[in-house]
Amino acid sequence: MCARASWRQLRGLVALVGVLSLTALPSAAPAEAAPKEFFGVVPQNSVTSSDAQRMARGGVGVVRFPLKWEPVEPTDDEFDFGALDRLIGTLAANGIRPLPIVSGVPAYVDHDPLALPLDSSADKSQWQEFLRAVVNRYGEGGSYWTTAYPTQYPGAEALPLRTVQIWNEQNGPKHAHYPNPGLYAELVKISHTAIASEDPSIEVLLGGMFGTPTGEGGIDAWDFLDAVYRSGAKESFDAIAVHPYSPDIKGIKQQVNTMRKVIARYADAAAKKKFKKAKKSLKRAKKRGSKAKVRKAKKRVKKARRGLQTADIWVTEIGWGSEGASTSRLVKGLEGQARLLRKSFQLFEKKRKKWRISGVLWYTWRDRSAFGAPCDWCASAGLFRQDNVTAKPAFNEYVRLTGGS
Repeated sequence: MCARASWRQLRGLVALVGVLSLTALPSAAPAEAAPKEFFGVVPQNSVTSSDAQRMARGGVGVVRFPLKWEPVEPTDDEFDFGALDRLIGTLAANGIRPLPIVSGVPAYVDHDPLALPLDSSADKSQWQEFLRAVVNRYGEGGSYWTTAYPTQYPGAEALPLRTVQIWNEQNGPKHAHYPNPGLYAELVKISHTAIASEDPSIEVLLGGMFGTPTGEGGIDAWDFLDAVYRSGAKESFDAIAVHPYSPDIKGIKQQVNTMRKVIARYADAAAKKKFKKAKKSLKRAKKRGSKAKVRKAKKRVKKARRGLQTADIWVTEIGWGSEGASTSRLVKGLEGQARLLRKSFQLFEKKRKKWRISGVLWYTWRDRSAFGAPCDWCASAGLFRQDNVTAKPAFNEYVRLTGGS
């Protein structure tokens, strides 16, 4: 009896030690949280001081806004930065990074505001002068941050431009008459030259491309991007931007992956060679290697595939409406809007490193009147109702993801 009891006790002790040793094993490291500036919004109304304060509490890290040429330089060589100072200063004082979309052409350059400023060497020079003036004022160490800002917002941290986006949805006729990837590539080249001359640390971001724009001359985003690469602009931009609007998450994945394939097509020769070599190693490992060697080979392939993507990706617009035309594929109701915000943001956060996602920005901050709205769901795409007080379920999902309130 005593021997049996001792054996049972010994077995119990061994089992206990086993359990304790398993629980003592280090757990898998949690995924690194996305930085604050990963999450942003794209307002379709003017941003007030109270807006910026509410955005800051909600965890908004970036605000993307149109920086039109004519209001800044209404007359040739005469700049008016008043409104821009107020907007950028308000955002920065609330800890929100400004991300401008530079676009538009003043009447003294071209009668068509949607024309790219490339008709003459004079047009190009004026566009570059405009960009240099903007970067000189709002880039790292810019004149605004060293003069007006400390007086307007004593003690507030300066948040200079880190990214400048060149145009918006240039692959569709709503924002660029007669979309032309060759001309757009030229605009990117001269923009890069101007921006880098004032602040080489600023990231040059391609305009956000709508997946499949309709209307005369619209070009699918992946075809447009491919043509921009073929036009020799690869060295003149740091990141691409997508607007992968879709009625479901599957469509978002398809659009982003199609764009990633285009980027990989123009990877450096060394990166392509490394990827090819990794695939051959995997093939050999599958034929005669152990499971451990196959796992290692798969990891090398995965790492090499990431190396093919030589440009980061910004999702500078994504969204759905909560009310609107029942025929619209992007009107999802209040709960549907909230659910798709959660799923899409979680997707981009999960794929942040694999897809090299720099940020994801919700379109838009608050609802607006349907009259004059740019699309059949845009008026109800906000996180807040038009009264700017009533938060929608989508805002609750947004702050859960950002850690805001």
